[in-house]
Amino acid sequence: MLKADVLETQFEELGNKIKSSKDFEQIRYAHDTFLTKIQAQSFILNNLVSSCLNDIMESCLNFCSILTGVEDKLINKEFPNEKIESIIKVIFLYFFFKLILIYSFLDSLILKNS
Repeated sequence: MLKADVLETQFEELGNKIKSSKDFEQIRYAHDTFLTKIQAQSFILNNLVSSCLNDIMESCLNFCSILTGVEDKLINKEFPNEKIESIIKVIFLYFFFKLILIYSFLDSLILKNS
C-alpha cells in the first residue's frame, strides 16, 4: 500500500534524524521535512488526486447502498431490474472515468520524472 510505504519510510528517516540531532532546531526541521514529504508523497496536497480518490470512494459507497437498498426492495418486488441495471451502469461509468483520470495523472508523473 502506497500510504503505508510512504509513512513507514518517512517515519524511519525522521527517527534516524532525531537520534542523530544535537539540538531542538534540528529536530524541528526534521519534523517539518517529514510532514512536507508525507503530504507530497501521499498526494494530499494535489487537488486532482484528492478529488478523484474522493469520487471513487463515493462511487463505491453509492454502489453498496444501491445493493443494500435493492436487496430490501427485491423482497417486496418494488424495484424493477432495468432500473437497477441503469443505476449501476451510471455508477460504474463514473467510477471508471475517475479511475482512468487518476491513472493518467499518475502515469504522466512517472513519465515526467523519468
